[in-house]
Amino acid sequence: MNIRISRYFYARTWRWGFWFRLSGRGLSLEVDRPMLFSERHGHRKVRRIGRFSVEVLSK
Repeated sequence: MNIRISRYFYARTWRWGFWFRLSGRGLSLEVDRPMLFSERHGHRKVRRIGRFSVEVLSK
């Protein structure tokens, strides 16, 4: 489900996670997802804490 509250705030939710952006920067949180190719090779900086993966989204 996509959510747009204003032109500065966007969010999206799905079965295993969500992300939101405020003025172009944001945070992504997912549960029980496999590690992607871009994560293994350092193109995306994702922190794994137990079953959760957390990523800071930049502009």
